[in-house]
Amino acid sequence: LPALTGINPTTANAGAADLTLTATGTDFGPTTDVVFDGTTLQTVFTSSTQLSATVPAALLAVGKTATVTARTPGLGGTSAGASFTVSNLPATLGAINPGTALAGSPSTSLVLNGAGFAQGAVVTFGGTMIPSMVSSPTQITAMIPAAQLLKSGVFTVAVRNAAPGGGGAGDQVFRVDAVIKTVAGGFNGDNGLAVSAALSRITWM
Repeated sequence: LPALTGINPTTANAGAADLTLTATGTDFGPTTDVVFDGTTLQTVFTSSTQLSATVPAALLAVGKTATVTARTPGLGGTSAGASFTVSNLPATLGAINPGTALAGSPSTSLVLNGAGFAQGAVVTFGGTMIPSMVSSPTQITAMIPAAQLLKSGVFTVAVRNAAPGGGGAGDQVFRVDAVIKTVAGGFNGDNGLAVSAALSRITWM
C-alpha cells in the first residue's frame, strides 16, 4: 500500500497554468499514479519515495480544496489523502451599466465589467445577493429585481469571489431616482382626474 507523506506545492491560484506536483512517501512503484480530486494525473516514477505529476490547468480553473492521493493499480491500493488548495483571486469591479434607474422600474438587467471574475462569483445590490451569471473573467450579467427598485436611494453594487481566497474590490454606486407627478390644467369632473400631468425626475446626489 503506497503511503503519501507530503506534496509540493500545496497551493495554487485559480486560473494557473499546468504545474508540476511532487509527491513524497513510501512504497511507490513504477505503476503508482498521483490522483488529483479523482483525476489520475500523468505521473513519472522517480523512486520508491517520490513521484512527479502534472496537474493540468483545467483542474485549477476554480477555487476549491482538492484531495491528492497516490494509487497503485490492482491490489496495490490507495494512500491517505493530502489537501491541495486552489485559491480564487479577488474580483475587481470596474464599471456597471446602467448606473441609474427610476423608482418603480421593472426588473432591470445589469452588466458588470472588471477583472478576475470566477465562476460562482456573487453579486450584491445594497447588500442583498441578486441573480447573476459569470459570462467571462471580465464580465457578469445580473438582474436587479423590481422589488429592490421600489424606493429611491443610492445602493452599492459589489462582486465577491468565493472562498478559498476570493473577495473583491471596486464596489460601484447605483442610483435609484425618485419620480414626482406635477399636475396642470385643473381637474376633469368629480372624479378628480387631472387633465394633464408631467413626470419629473428627482436625482440623488
